Amino acid sequence: LMSNYQKKSGFAGKAVISVLLAGVVAAGVCCAGYASRNEQGEWFKNGDLSSWHWSDKAPDENADKDTNNEINDDGGADLGDAEENGVRVLKAKLPKAAWAANGVPANADSAYTLNVNIIPDYATDKAVDWVLSWANSESEWATGKEVTDYVTVTPNAEDNSALLICLQDFGEPIVLTVSSVSNPEVFAHCFINYYQRVKACEYVITLDGEEVTPTIENGVYKVDYTGAEKDYAIELRPVYSAYTLEETYTTEINGAFTSSFGYTAATSLTALKIPAGLNGGDPALSENALNWCKYYEEQVFSYEITSSSSEYLGYANMGSELVKGKTIDAYGNTIRPKYKLTEEEKHHPRCAYYLSILPSGTFNSADDYNSRKNQYLNYKPADYTYIGGVVIPSYNEFVASVNRCNTDGVGVIDYSININGEHSNYTTTLSLGYGELKVKVQDVELSDGSINF
Repeated sequence: LMSNYQKKSGFAGKAVISVLLAGVVAAGVCCAGYASRNEQGEWFKNGDLSSWHWSDKAPDENADKDTNNEINDDGGADLGDAEENGVRVLKAKLPKAAWAANGVPANADSAYTLNVNIIPDYATDKAVDWVLSWANSESEWATGKEVTDYVTVTPNAEDNSALLICLQDFGEPIVLTVSSVSNPEVFAHCFINYYQRVKACEYVITLDGEEVTPTIENGVYKVDYTGAEKDYAIELRPVYSAYTLEETYTTEINGAFTSSFGYTAATSLTALKIPAGLNGGDPALSENALNWCKYYEEQVFSYEITSSSSEYLGYANMGSELVKGKTIDAYGNTIRPKYKLTEEEKHHPRCAYYLSILPSGTFNSADDYNSRKNQYLNYKPADYTYIGGVVIPSYNEFVASVNRCNTDGVGVIDYSININGEHSNYTTTLSLGYGELKVKVQDVELSDGSINF
């Protein structure tokens, strides 16, 4: 096939070079066609490669456009057949498993096998030269950089093939020119682009808009448990390669609790975050109110009372004046309580519950006493709630779960992050947890309250 330029320039009777590419992996390679060497310099000064054309009409950008690009893990573009001005370019992915057999270094980015067709096939001298250059060597990115530090080409003179290797990402298009040795005015060229790829992910963690620095242990990002009913926010910042072709990415996030944490989310965890504290539960008790609760547990509800107990009436009377601020002991003596609730403390859920259990007068019977005692001792605080709709019975149980995660060297939540593009994807995991949590001492008990010598 002959392009408009070939027909106009009278190249129909001369040798023409076309390049067939195989093994596109990470960089996008497009064959731009063929032209006169005398015109080459002017075109290469034009950094806008999309405007390059070799006839009086620019090629149709949608012609033979491949719509079935394969998404792969190494960021490569697997492009289908393309045709520009009569030059057919065949491309097929070269798996990494085939690199060693083709002499491609294991640490390379991607590789290509190039094959050249000389037109006509019966041309006397089919030898060609292979030259790589920046499309614009004076661009901000390319200035001072050697093109062969990024892409190399190794010819095979026996069959006019070559091995093209991309060593690393680059930010300026590269031009490969293949010219006839015997007739340098006849040449083909391809420009090589690099698709934007995600190389890594960084995370910025904030609480109330202030950036915090986590402790990283065993790959787990650990934050402080503050007790505040709010979340740490995590901003995902992908780290991109150099590139000449921008990629459009979408991000998918799925979180799950680790088995060490011991809970399963009831709702999806699709946003990067971890709570600074639990939600719900009882409000904090003042020290006075806590002591009030413990005092009456010890003074009123710490006894085993039966209907035949001689002490029943005395202990029954101990509850009769509780709300009024005094009690009567087993001997009829008035004892003023050590702790007295304020009006605000009386409205705490735990205190209000205890007050509702205590009788307004004396206990009616031993059964009445024991029933109220069981209710008093079996008070259940309000449940705590955690991210993902998890219900946690108590703060202490939450502490035990977090500390178990730390002992096992895992986080509380593992987030799977998938960043997907048309030509590449990137998958990673972010593990979030807390530093060691502590529980305050709540009581000290002796096995025997009295010692006699």
